[in-house]
Amino acid sequence: MKKSSWIQIVTILAMVLLLSFIATQYLFPKNYKRTYSLTTCLNESITEDMDIYDIAKLYRDNACVAVRVYGYNKEAQSNYSSQGSGVCIASNGYSSQSSGYSNLNVEATKGSYIATNYHVVEWVENEDYSDIELSIITEDEQEYEAQYLWGSSQYDVAILYIEENLNYVKMADRWVEAEAEDKLDIEQVFTIGSPLNLQNLNDFTVGYIRSNNEMVEYTANSEYYYQSLRGWQSVSSEDALPNGYQYYEIKYLSNVYEDVISMSVEISPGNSGGGVFDSEGNLVALATLSTDVSQTNGNQINGAVCVYPLIKVLDKVIANNETKESNKIYTISSCGLTGLDANEGELAKYLYELQEIDLRMVGVSSYYLNGAFYNISDYQSEFSFEDEGYLIISNDNSFEQFDKLTKGCIIKSGKINDGELKTIRERNDFSNLLFNLNEGDSLLLNYLDENGYSQQLIVTI
Repeated sequence: MKKSSWIQIVTILAMVLLLSFIATQYLFPKNYKRTYSLTTCLNESITEDMDIYDIAKLYRDNACVAVRVYGYNKEAQSNYSSQGSGVCIASNGYSSQSSGYSNLNVEATKGSYIATNYHVVEWVENEDYSDIELSIITEDEQEYEAQYLWGSSQYDVAILYIEENLNYVKMADRWVEAEAEDKLDIEQVFTIGSPLNLQNLNDFTVGYIRSNNEMVEYTANSEYYYQSLRGWQSVSSEDALPNGYQYYEIKYLSNVYEDVISMSVEISPGNSGGGVFDSEGNLVALATLSTDVSQTNGNQINGAVCVYPLIKVLDKVIANNETKESNKIYTISSCGLTGLDANEGELAKYLYELQEIDLRMVGVSSYYLNGAFYNISDYQSEFSFEDEGYLIISNDNSFEQFDKLTKGCIIKSGKINDGELKTIRERNDFSNLLFNLNEGDSLLLNYLDENGYSQQLIVTI
């Protein structure tokens, strides 16, 4: 072939490439999304020469995200938005067989699963909100639509799903079932989250575990009461109060946090749901609670919730999402039970008695716990419960195997199949036992009946 022919061919190819570039950049809309041809567990990319800051950079660029929520509030008749943080805990390539988290042998073959706090995305289950939109934002500022799969208000953890693939991090339970020598205790940890706004996308902070003692913390919601011609009225937002009316603010217990990890790591609103990692790169908790320095004289005490529930339910969530199976996740409420432990009873009474006015004046004469009111005259003894164990308040009998657990029964211990007998000292002990249940398992519960006599319940799930 003549040299001039080669020159013509090369010239034509160059023109085609140039025109293609111009078309994709200027003529057609951009739809660039960050994807990974093969996702991996980022813990496997950690080498001996990497320090905590190198690990943080690896995670920030590949697995940590901001979580954004939009919704319409019917009561306030306006749109609301909130923002939190999250971290990818499974995606294409994740296998439970290698992680040892469950016996389902689940393998994720598509999309990504994002862990965050339940309170970041709780609007999806709140009847006061409609037109809910969830999305996550990656380090390169790409935004992806997210789907809510599972959540627990009790533990304040949730799992979201996006169709795009991100790399993921390994979770490690170093709190609930950890051996004493492996438990988190005055060691360095770091968190990555997006405090305040997206200008602080995936900020890094580092600190220490304060102690190896679990904290019990609580959060409260406010209700605002004002007197109109129709009597006392209430709204859940100051913005919804009519102008010029005198009002009272009353606080109700919204959640009791047990097994909280105390840490001296700087976090702010927006950090909620961001991963807390140990120096080996394991995801051990989610940043959740932050104290007001004005209440602690400058010594900020922050809390994180452990990833134990996420570890227990993840494989079922993946199996249900990928294959449309229906592996049931057993919880206290899904078993038809309502109850409390000594921590919950004490805090419910404390908040009721803390109010600056006589609550009967506005028509409130009840303790409030887990979204329900309990009349003081009917439940005073239950909310004075101070012993170890989980006290049953009511049973709706939707789970027939538990029909013997009536009001006044106290669950003291239990085991699954031929496993270890677990002592149940508080709510989370009972809840954690239920998390381990699978269909076909045999469950044994030791409890005291309403008359104080020791009883035993053995059921097949």
